[in-house]
Amino acid sequence: MICHDTKLFGLVVARNEFAKLRECGKKRSCEVASLEQVLERFAPRAFLDIELKVGGLEQATVEALRRFPPARGYFVSSFLPEVVEEVHARDASVAVGLICDQRKQLARWRELPVSALFLHRRLASERTVSELHEAGKQVFVWTVNAAREMRVFEAMRVEGIISDDTEELAQVF
Repeated sequence: MICHDTKLFGLVVARNEFAKLRECGKKRSCEVASLEQVLERFAPRAFLDIELKVGGLEQATVEALRRFPPARGYFVSSFLPEVVEEVHARDASVAVGLICDQRKQLARWRELPVSALFLHRRLASERTVSELHEAGKQVFVWTVNAAREMRVFEAMRVEGIISDDTEELAQVF
C-alpha cells in the first residue's frame, strides 16, 4: 500500500493487512491505495519516486512497474542500501536511487547501483552536487520549503526539489 508514515489511523502499517487499513480509511472518507492503483492512475502522466521504507517489497514493486511502466520516468528509492541492491538484482533496468540524510550514508553511493541520489538539503553542497553530476548521477534535494533555498538548489542545477510547500515551490518556478 502507499503510505508515507509508519502509522495510519493509529495502526502500525507493517503489522496490519491492507484490507483492514482500507476499511479504516473508508470509515474516515479516506482512500487507501495500493502501489498498483497509484501506478495505474499516475504512471501515464507523472514522474514518480517510489520509496521503499522496508525490505521484502522489491519483487512486488518490480512486477508492478512492469505492469504499469511510468511514461514520464521514475525511481525506486530507499534509505536502505540492501533494498536498492535487491531491486537492482531483480531487474537491472529499474532506475534506483539512494536517499541520504547523513554523510556516512552518502559516502556509499559509489558502491551502489544507483542512478540518483536523494539528498537531505543539509548534504546538498555545490561541491557534492557537482561531483555527483560529474559521475552521471541525478540529484534530488529534500525537504526544501523556503523560496531562497529553492533558488539556491536551482542554481546548482539539481534535477528535482522535494517540498512540503508545493504552493511556494510552484510560485518560485
